[in-house]
Amino acid sequence: MHSTSDKEMRYIAGVDKGKIVAFGYEFSKRGYVVICPMCFLMHNRGDLDGERITKRFQERHPGSKGMAKMLFDAQRAVDVLESVEEVDKSRIGAMGHSLGAKEALYLGAFDDRVNAIVSNEGGIGINFSNWEDIWYLGKEIHDFGHQHHEVLSLAAPKPFLLIGGDSADGEKSSPYVEAVRPVYTLYGKEAGPIELYNHGTGHSVHPTAEKKTYEWMDKYL
Repeated sequence: MHSTSDKEMRYIAGVDKGKIVAFGYEFSKRGYVVICPMCFLMHNRGDLDGERITKRFQERHPGSKGMAKMLFDAQRAVDVLESVEEVDKSRIGAMGHSLGAKEALYLGAFDDRVNAIVSNEGGIGINFSNWEDIWYLGKEIHDFGHQHHEVLSLAAPKPFLLIGGDSADGEKSSPYVEAVRPVYTLYGKEAGPIELYNHGTGHSVHPTAEKKTYEWMDKYL
C-alpha cells in the first residue's frame, strides 16, 4: 500500500522512479506476486483535495468512513490476488508505509485471508497522526472511547511487524504492541510474533526498515 501522493502507487510499483522505495517491484524480483492498489483519494481526483473526494464518496455512502472505503478497496485487491492461478492463497501478506501502513493495519486485522503484516510509520495511536482527518476516521474518533490496540488485537495470531522512526510510530508505540501480546499468547504455538522495530530516523523508509520488511515476509509467508 502506497503513501500519500498522486504518484506513490506508481512509485511503490516501480513503474516510475520516485522518492519512495519501490517495494512492489522489489518483492516481485524476490518471486512474489504483487498488487499495488491505488487509494481512492488518488483515483480520478482532478483538482479535488482529499476532503472533497471523501465528501463525494460519503454523499453516495452516508455514514461511511474514509477508512472503511480504504479497507473495502484493499479487500478487493486481495480478491484480485486470489483470482491469479499462481498465487498461493494461504500465503498472502500486506504491507504499507504512512497512509499505506494504516491500510495494512486494518486489512490485516479485518481480513482473515491476510497471513502476515508490516505496518511502517502509520501512527498506531489515534493521537499519533492524522487519524481524525475525514478521509480516515473523522474528528469524532476522539470521542469513540476505543484505541487501536483493540484493532491490532484482531490481527492475532498473524505475524505483525510495526516499524517506526520516532515520527508517526516509535517508542511511544510500544504500549500498543505490549497490550496485544496477551491476545497472541492465547493462541499458543499457533501465534506468530508481534514486534516493534524503531530505527529512530524519521518518517521515511530507512534502509534497515526496507530490509526488515523483506525478511519478515520471507520468513512468515
